[in-house]
Amino acid sequence: MGSVIILAGHMRTWKTCAHTFNWHVARHLPKPLHFYISTVQDEDADDWKITQQLFRPKTLISKVEPSQPEIPEPAEPVRFEPYARSVPMQAVLRQLWQLEQGWKLYTDHPVSDVDLFVRVRPDLFFHSFDQTYTPIINEALTPWWGRFGGINDRFAIMGGLAAAEYFQTFSKLEQLREAGCPIHPESLVKGSLRQAYCIVRDNLRVEFSTLRKTGEMRPPEISAIDIAHAGLR
Repeated sequence: MGSVIILAGHMRTWKTCAHTFNWHVARHLPKPLHFYISTVQDEDADDWKITQQLFRPKTLISKVEPSQPEIPEPAEPVRFEPYARSVPMQAVLRQLWQLEQGWKLYTDHPVSDVDLFVRVRPDLFFHSFDQTYTPIINEALTPWWGRFGGINDRFAIMGGLAAAEYFQTFSKLEQLREAGCPIHPESLVKGSLRQAYCIVRDNLRVEFSTLRKTGEMRPPEISAIDIAHAGLR
């Protein structure tokens, strides 16, 4: 029994958001908790250390990268993502690269008897969470909203095989592009899972905002399509 929690990316507002993750999510996960943190050197980098104090994990492995690499950007003769990217292409590629670094931390320091894997961004301020179903090994549970034509790529609860495909989307970019996937984070992560015949259930009952360093909250992006699809389930 146990849960692997992988944080990847700039720590930003983790010092605050960690408390909401602890109350709404972590206390409901199978114990013990194992944290793997892949972040980047900046003024907030040391904020990962609150993880030890707040969660008392059995495992805490962290790595602070000096910087994120400059990743060659694929040519994009036609833009056809289902919803416009909210960030530059380079930011998309770096996010996927950082996710894979988090997975490498786990594979370099694996633990046994783990029931599930959690992907969580450090800047998510949780409002609610209700998990009544534990995923099987090749299954990913993702939020019912914020899918933008793919899956919400900021939070997920998964079995081990699904987690490997989710976190290693970066290594499959060329393969996904050849299959016709746009350079669009929500589409790429879903495509990586589906190519490996993983089960994707985008009906996880969880709501969170993105907390900016300025204190601004970006609330859950719940579209009419999300609501319509939720009603069809």
